[in-house]
Amino acid sequence: PSYHQEKAEKYHNVKGQVTKQEWIEFRDQYVGNATHSPLFQEWKAFILEWRDMNPYQVAMYLPHEEWLDETKGLELVKGFAHVLKEEGFPVQYAGDSMACIWYRHIYQAAMSENKKHLDEGWYIPEYTVQQRELLVAELRKFASEIDGTRPGDEQLKGILMRYSEEF
Repeated sequence: PSYHQEKAEKYHNVKGQVTKQEWIEFRDQYVGNATHSPLFQEWKAFILEWRDMNPYQVAMYLPHEEWLDETKGLELVKGFAHVLKEEGFPVQYAGDSMACIWYRHIYQAAMSENKKHLDEGWYIPEYTVQQRELLVAELRKFASEIDGTRPGDEQLKGILMRYSEEF
């Protein structure tokens, strides 16, 4: 998980990526084993807390990876602006200006960071086959538990299923 890296940088002044051995130790401690994943349960509880929070209702989910996709990112920003406008917030930009804002302030910044990591030779953290199988099963189970009674439930189920298929 990215927060392990972020904590290492913020609190331990790590420069560059944490060592692969440190990542493996973190992964094995928190991602879990064939029967239980403390990290997944913590993540699931966080999602459910947001989903079930009253009197608030989730109008839209904003998956991180979609912000960085050239097609989905722009659609996400337009959808988010629409939600804000529907809720009565002033939205000053529309159309092509939304594309420009997304491209300059989200996409370019993220791609610059990704290039830096590639240039510095960062590795891609890996999960064991057993951990992947557990996480895929948990994602699918979580999706089946979403009952469709809250706004955004269908979107959440779709995101969870997509994660399970892409993992």
